[in-house]
Amino acid sequence: MDDLQAPPSYASLNITYSGQNGDLADPVLFDLADDQVRAIATEAVRAGGVRGVDAHPTADFSDFVVDRVAAHDGLPHRLLLRPKTPFGGCDSGHHDRDPLEKPGNATRSAAICRTSVGCSTRTT
Repeated sequence: MDDLQAPPSYASLNITYSGQNGDLADPVLFDLADDQVRAIATEAVRAGGVRGVDAHPTADFSDFVVDRVAAHDGLPHRLLLRPKTPFGGCDSGHHDRDPLEKPGNATRSAAICRTSVGCSTRTT
């Protein structure tokens, strides 16, 4: 019996960076390793190749998370590249405290980022 391989599955790559969000124009393989997804996003954002995300020559996605959403209900596969904290919170000193945060509450983001550039220090 021959080993049949399924055709490669492609996905859209959605990138959230510096308070902006956009999709890469060309699809990527759904099964790419996370490091490969980060490398593609880094090159694209540095070059200004993501509609909706301004070019950032020093963009760094090394601490970003890749979420994978499998195709369902007629929607295609999707890869979502985002900061570790869901809303871009950071603890780098240039932020506003979350007014709903209680002291010692480790389950909430430490802060709400208010910068116009990506934060290099992120909370998890």
